[in-house]
Amino acid sequence: TFSSVTVAGNSASSVVERAQSDTTQKTRIALYQVSLSTGTSGTIAVTFGGSVSRCQVGVWAVYDLVSHTANTTANDGQNDGTTASFNINIPATGIMLTTACMFGGTDTQTLSGAGTIDASDGAVTGARQWASYQAGAAETARAVSFSGSGGADSARALVAATWA
Repeated sequence: TFSSVTVAGNSASSVVERAQSDTTQKTRIALYQVSLSTGTSGTIAVTFGGSVSRCQVGVWAVYDLVSHTANTTANDGQNDGTTASFNINIPATGIMLTTACMFGGTDTQTLSGAGTIDASDGAVTGARQWASYQAGAAETARAVSFSGSGGADSARALVAATWA
């Protein structure tokens, strides 16, 4: 679990989180946010509530939001190569941030419908991905998915949130 997240000494709050477990593989992903009135640099610290391995942190800076409260969130988790997916609403001129993670598989993973892939890493191509998307007009039920065969004893998680 995540015990705390701070950015430049300011506490961040959880927007959406997903834990997924299979027989031997576990993954947990989340989006956290903090509103800073000044500054563009500082230490980002993530404290976990137990032992962890293979941890990554993705960071976006977002400016001029109408509200710092997420409009919508979505999450899904699947095991043994099953695609994680959901539909999410995005407000007009809004943004969607997405993160996806898979452990236990050996094939290439594909994140679809999430916009621009901002970062991707892992021993398995695309096993951890971060993406951003900006809508023009409002979008209802935009399909987002994270897929790849994964195989037995794999765990896949996917989360997203939107803001105006």
